[in-house]
Amino acid sequence: MDTGLNGRRVLVTGASGGIGRAITAAFLAEGASVAVHARTEEKSVAVAEAMGAGCVPVFGDLGQAESATRIAEMTKARLGGLDILINNAGIYETAPIGKVTEADWDRTFAVNTKAPFLLTQACLPMMEGEGSRERSVLFISSTSDKDAAADHTAYNASKHAVRGLARCLAVELAPLGIRVNCVAPGWVDTPMADRWRTQYAAETQVDADIATDQMRAGSMLGEILPPEAVADMVVFLSSDRGRHITAQSVSVCNGTTHWG
Repeated sequence: MDTGLNGRRVLVTGASGGIGRAITAAFLAEGASVAVHARTEEKSVAVAEAMGAGCVPVFGDLGQAESATRIAEMTKARLGGLDILINNAGIYETAPIGKVTEADWDRTFAVNTKAPFLLTQACLPMMEGEGSRERSVLFISSTSDKDAAADHTAYNASKHAVRGLARCLAVELAPLGIRVNCVAPGWVDTPMADRWRTQYAAETQVDADIATDQMRAGSMLGEILPPEAVADMVVFLSSDRGRHITAQSVSVCNGTTHWG
């Protein structure tokens, strides 16, 4: 079935690896043009060149508030406008509540919550008034936007906030024909998951394979997601086939139960 994404203009943040790279590849396969974001110009250019035709590089440190406007301006200059915004970039840090510093809290919210808010705000002017073209804003959240877990106060709170942000934006932007959703992955086979596995194994003095088994045990299907599974849902929700879905956080998680 035709997704209607051919010729659409997409911005993917955090596109240098893992979920972001898989999302970029999935949109390119549907004939979209993609602005691939990375923190530095060197990395964004490398990603665009590696992904091939249809990609243009944009860059900026999303931990710095002023980057949002520059990224939006680069996207408009290089794509001519924007139909689909994928707020994918994020950080994952965990610690017991007594060890979470104010700097830890601020950094987590700056990247996971404030940055996608500011970038969405900066991109909206070029998404408005596109007539019948399907337009959407999508946040890569986490099952943590619904769940609770020990040692996850800052991270889970930031993802709960993203879910609330998306729902409010969905109400506000519906009259403009712009849909807003979240995709909430469980454990995904990415460098971020590898870092957690290494940290967990070191802290608990268990073998890395045991840490991996515990990640699998946290889902009903006993698997860790490939990034492409998340990308498939992102493409569906962004496409004409997802045109009746807005204000939702859709879990792609192998039936994750509870982690903590």
